[in-house]
Amino acid sequence: EHDRALFMRAEPLLAPDTGSPMSLYQAAEALDVDRGELENALKQVGALGKLVVIARNRYVPIEYLRNAAQSAEELARQSPADGFSVAAYCEKTTIGRNFAIALLEYFDQKGFTQRSDNNRKIRKSAEEVFEGMQDRP
Repeated sequence: EHDRALFMRAEPLLAPDTGSPMSLYQAAEALDVDRGELENALKQVGALGKLVVIARNRYVPIEYLRNAAQSAEELARQSPADGFSVAAYCEKTTIGRNFAIALLEYFDQKGFTQRSDNNRKIRKSAEEVFEGMQDRP
C-alpha cells in the first residue's frame, strides 16, 4: 500500500501532459523522498506491469507509454516514406531530445519502431505491441 501511494504521488511527475517526464532522481527530489525508497516503490509497481523502465532511472506509466506510441503512429502517417526523425518526434510530443531518443530506442527494442539511418518507421501497431500492458495499480 505504501508503494502504491508513493507511485500515485510520483505519477504526475513521470507522466506530464507536456515535456519530458522527470528522472528517478528528479522525482525523488521533487517529492522530498529518498531515491532508493522511490526506486523500490516504482520497481514494485513495475513488477505488476503498470510501469515500464525506459532507460536507466527513467520510469513511465503504461498510459504515458501508449500515448507516446500513438503520437509516433500519427507522426508516421504524416511523414515521408523514409520515416520520421527524432527532431520531428520531439516537436510533436514536446519532450526533450535525450528522453525522446531513449523512448524511441525502447520502441525499437519492443518491435514497435525500426530505425533506419536517422529516421524511424512503424513496424507493428502500438495496440499490437503494447496490448497486454495494464493501466493502473
